[in-house]
Amino acid sequence: MAQPAESSRRRTRGAVKSYRVDQLYNFLEESSGGEERSGSDDEDARLEDAPDEGDVFEPLEEEDQEDEFVDEGEARSDEDDGEAWSNAGEDGAVPRGESIIEVDYSDKEEDDAATKPKKKGRPKKVSIRPVVPTPQPVNQFNSGVSGLPAKRTTTTANTVRTPWSAINKEHARGVEEWGRSGRLNDRWVDLFGPDTNDIGEVFRTRDYWINQETLPSKQENHLHRTFYQPKDAREREIASTRKWYERFGRDAFAAGQKSKELGDRGSAYLVNTDPATLNLIMGNNNNPTMLTMSQRAPVSLAELFPAQPSVARSSRRGWVINLGSKVMEAQWAPNEHGSTQYLAVSVEQKDPTSRYKPMESAKAPAFIASKQFPASIQIWAFDTLQGGSARLDLVICTDWGMPRQLRWCPIAATDKVGSEDGRGMVHLGLLAGLWTDGRVRILDIAFQKPKPGQTPCHRYIHYSKAAFDIHIPGTIPSCLHWLSGTSLAVASAGGTLAIWTLTRPETFPASTSAQSRYNARPWFYKRVGCTYVLTLSSGWPSRPSFVSITTGDGYSRLFDLRSPTLDNCSTPRGRMLVNTQAWHEHSQSFIMPEENYNVRNNTIRRYYASMGTLRLESPVVRCATSPVHPGVLIGGADGSVMTGNPLGRVLNYKDRPWQQIWFAHSWRGPLDQLALPAPNDNDEDDDENEDEDEDEDTSSNPDTPTDPTSEAPAPARARPTSPIRPFREALDTLPRLNPLEPCTRMVEGFRLHQASLLAPSESKTYLEGGKLITIFEERSAVTALTWNPNLKYGSWAAAGLGSGLLRVEDVGV
Repeated sequence: MAQPAESSRRRTRGAVKSYRVDQLYNFLEESSGGEERSGSDDEDARLEDAPDEGDVFEPLEEEDQEDEFVDEGEARSDEDDGEAWSNAGEDGAVPRGESIIEVDYSDKEEDDAATKPKKKGRPKKVSIRPVVPTPQPVNQFNSGVSGLPAKRTTTTANTVRTPWSAINKEHARGVEEWGRSGRLNDRWVDLFGPDTNDIGEVFRTRDYWINQETLPSKQENHLHRTFYQPKDAREREIASTRKWYERFGRDAFAAGQKSKELGDRGSAYLVNTDPATLNLIMGNNNNPTMLTMSQRAPVSLAELFPAQPSVARSSRRGWVINLGSKVMEAQWAPNEHGSTQYLAVSVEQKDPTSRYKPMESAKAPAFIASKQFPASIQIWAFDTLQGGSARLDLVICTDWGMPRQLRWCPIAATDKVGSEDGRGMVHLGLLAGLWTDGRVRILDIAFQKPKPGQTPCHRYIHYSKAAFDIHIPGTIPSCLHWLSGTSLAVASAGGTLAIWTLTRPETFPASTSAQSRYNARPWFYKRVGCTYVLTLSSGWPSRPSFVSITTGDGYSRLFDLRSPTLDNCSTPRGRMLVNTQAWHEHSQSFIMPEENYNVRNNTIRRYYASMGTLRLESPVVRCATSPVHPGVLIGGADGSVMTGNPLGRVLNYKDRPWQQIWFAHSWRGPLDQLALPAPNDNDEDDDENEDEDEDEDTSSNPDTPTDPTSEAPAPARARPTSPIRPFREALDTLPRLNPLEPCTRMVEGFRLHQASLLAPSESKTYLEGGKLITIFEERSAVTALTWNPNLKYGSWAAAGLGSGLLRVEDVGV
């Protein structure tokens, strides 16, 4: 009687599968004939008791991580830090199933695994043998999911179809390999999960924003929070964060934070080395306007784009501000109920006493901390109502060097930022920042607005001490990100990741006397890369435990903080530095650029397999996503800002995505400082020649194909999509610019188009044996991009440019 079982087991020996993957995906296969089988424990026990043949699965024991936070007090004295940190736990992680971030989410399987007693002793060797997947009813997979097509049955009688990946394939991941078939339902299962709830949420997202191709709509109820996080879970997280702040957080920051108002003396913290004025050409393409913009003097878009004769007032709501220097960071403060939205902006400022010259320093400035010098963070207020205004309300003055990165706490500490009358105290919340002196600080930002009758003016508040002030021994922080309302993650130039949670008692000192020498220890500290960590992002709010990083070695890595040693994945190595990424909540993926000017989406289940969704004509240097709609902003080195909706492309790879340029920006320096001499008036412009070539009849060119079935030119080069030509013709009517002053130009009015995501053909890349390389002006690039995260004002976007201009606008259509 044992012979048939042995022969049956040998017949399936050639199909090798990963550990228990047959039990997870057995319901995806069906047969027209034969009885249904379930993954019984008797068959698993029979396979375990069988002799060890073929591949053997043996769980590896985790290597003990070396303690990187050594006690520096034993080796040397440190005035800034009395003692260094020690690693939290054996490998810097917490047991799986235990919540490490204060977000109310639960997983039944993880809870069961956490409460189940562990067996002691060495793990038993388990012989993994392929088992034919068990057919299950179709309605177990797609019942209750709108828009999901039914699975087709193609098996014959008395046969069971095995998946493509089970035929002489080995894979180490716990899910099926990509591309089992070309069906869309298999693709959705691979991307979002086999459960109906996993796929149902993405279909709700698709149906809700099915009409949004690029820009968000101004229709009522078009903006919406994520469907992946239940409403009650978000409300519990908000209530928990605000409860902690009211009971403990407010007093902790008040005791450790020192600030005072400076008055007019604070203007010294706004000084930069750039010119005081900047020429800007902007406006209607047929009738542009030339402006000479002073620093911190906003210009309304309603003035640059006057209303039509039939309209009483222009509907454009937005401003352009000259901040005087390269915009380093721009972040919206959380304010759900107020009509005034606040934007924190930092610009490039340098130490006036420093004599550092690029490429002439013996030290690496990216890996060492700089000296402290005066710098500032500007808080701009925008009245979002019709006919509102933009003004500078607050200047945060510090002596800690230039702020390189800023992040507001995603959950506001209070329900309303201001008082009822709008003239009292304004409390914006917790602002985390990374300064060039090599330290990370969290500030509790609040200021007093002018009282009724007083002249409106911005205030200068100097912060000399922060309640949360830490530095990482042996390296400097490189980027930071909030994992929840109370947890902050900081990555370093040495490839390490540290996490602090404000609700833990060891985060703040026990007494105010030890505040100056206190360096809070992180509860999580682990080396996640072998070199510089460039960017850091997380899947908050629906996937707060997933953290994605990009490093200087060209890899992007995804970690599950519940088990970072085992649950991690990396992408193929790229040929460029990925210096920007963002979490796209609506497609459950991380967005980051590629070397061929594309933007890729890496889903959490297929992080190692990227999907191209949008494309620019220059290297992508900035990207931004919104938590209230699926629109994406990407900025290029050429100064153009593109917008699109990658959700359709993720769901159907055959879908050709739509995209649209919000505006295009270019900068020109003084003519006497150009690398090449400026052309004379009688010289022909190369760009004008290109436009003339486009107007010529293509039939006169012998090299142009005349076959009607030949491939048409790319839509991105089509003449109707670009308003540059009429803009240039209108420049002749403007007065002559001073050739010794820099000048910028903004062009808009681009149409929607479907651009190809393929790399340029070889004929366009190479010419006469040389490769065509475009070099853009550094100040033309987009340096900061952000969507407003507040639900009511989610269509507001802000873009910072290398020329020092900041554009804030309601881009809803």
